[in-house]
Amino acid sequence: YPYKKEETMEAYNRPLYKEIIEGTYRQYTIPVYQRTYTWEKKQCKQLYDDIISSIKSKRKHYLGSIVYSEKEANDEGEAFTFRQIIDGQQRLTSVILLLKAIYDSIPEEKNKIKIRIYNSLYNENCEERYKLKLQSIDNDNNELKNVLLNNLSNLNKLSNISKNYYYFLDRIEESKKEKISYEDLFKGICNLEIVEIKLDEKDKPQLIFESINSTGKGLTNAEKIRNFLLMGIMKSSKQKKYYEEYWEPLCSCIGSQN
Repeated sequence: YPYKKEETMEAYNRPLYKEIIEGTYRQYTIPVYQRTYTWEKKQCKQLYDDIISSIKSKRKHYLGSIVYSEKEANDEGEAFTFRQIIDGQQRLTSVILLLKAIYDSIPEEKNKIKIRIYNSLYNENCEERYKLKLQSIDNDNNELKNVLLNNLSNLNKLSNISKNYYYFLDRIEESKKEKISYEDLFKGICNLEIVEIKLDEKDKPQLIFESINSTGKGLTNAEKIRNFLLMGIMKSSKQKKYYEEYWEPLCSCIGSQN
């Protein structure tokens, strides 16, 4: 275990929607050393089925953990919080896609649930770059922005983000036939609970990421090399710069040789 004993983390049981997603003036970002969004229909089906089960049983459902580091910045006079996701990006991204699918399915513009979801997905009265509550990486971010900003004609239909968004739309339509309302689905999302683990300044996000990924599905050799090169760079802006200017062109060059 790579962290020193004195480097403790705080962990709390939290409702995912009310405590993580719904908060104002915050943005979740995925660092470049993370895997891309890999959830497929199988995982999204399980998520949706679990939500339906929690609706019918009127019980909470534990979704997993979300680990993040946090920093605050003062932007144009507004207190803004940035949270870098170390673990939990797959489930957080999927729930965001489901919320957007519910939002797009509700026909009444003044529906209370629709308004509440809108305020959960977007930051208002801020710079455009901070508007979206969740910022992913690479092509994932382009696809996520297309969904959240209603640029559906620009979606790559083969991306997991696109496929899962449309899968959720289809499931919502099916649920209507089963007399499950938008309000029911929203309550089901509110039933989701996670363990929130917030890192403090003494914790090392890169080492924690390595520990989390030391079990389960292992990192590929390419991912290990990428992480070794990028995780030693402490500034996220510099990480992104090196990723875009060096790592991506290198991968493209190697890929073209195969």
